[in-house]
Amino acid sequence: MSKYAVIIENAGPNLCAYVPDLPGCLSAGYTLEEVAANIHEAIALHIELMLAQGEEIPHPTSQVVLVEVAPSGASQSQPHGVPERSLAPRRGLSAIRS
Repeated sequence: MSKYAVIIENAGPNLCAYVPDLPGCLSAGYTLEEVAANIHEAIALHIELMLAQGEEIPHPTSQVVLVEVAPSGASQSQPHGVPERSLAPRRGLSAIRS
């Protein structure tokens, strides 16, 4: 069994959910519980369709991290549970500074 990252966004009167690792897999609902149930079903159906068409199922690679951002001028702290070294820019990438 695989676990896929799901992004849920406010879409006006409802919520929209999509799966970055399964392009085209999305769903909606009016409550968090409804959209979670709907995207669970959508993932199962999406994978079933891919298998029926002989397509390879992508392995989950996306990750989700919640980052707390302080207003400008306020003290900034390390995101909870994220080691400081993991926030350092990687080779070839530059840090964004405000």
